Amino acid sequence: MHETDSNTRHDFFINDRAREAGLTQRFWNQAYLMFLKEADGDTSVPVFDRYDIARIARVPFGQRRFDVLVRCQPDPREHRIYRLTAFATGDERQHLEVSEAYDRLREDRATLVEAVVLDSNRRW
Repeated sequence: MHETDSNTRHDFFINDRAREAGLTQRFWNQAYLMFLKEADGDTSVPVFDRYDIARIARVPFGQRRFDVLVRCQPDPREHRIYRLTAFATGDERQHLEVSEAYDRLREDRATLVEAVVLDSNRRW
């Protein structure tokens, strides 16, 4: 069990664009849990570093699918703070690669839908 196990779907700060797109607390929580599951199973990385690596979660939501980039804020200190950014997938069958997601972040900042998992002191 790790420090992130205590987060719930109510611990997300969601930006206005994400709310307008209809992405709910449940959506962000599902993406976050998928991220944790993948990190938990990643034995190629030391345990303490598994949750600091950016990963992509493919999240079905209604009739659509999203690739969600989950990344830990730099210099997490005592508590990790995660930023989640959703990208609509269209008909793409392959997950977006992390490097591609970062490229899209740089290209299209104005249209991002994002959420942040608050740390244990409810700061972000």
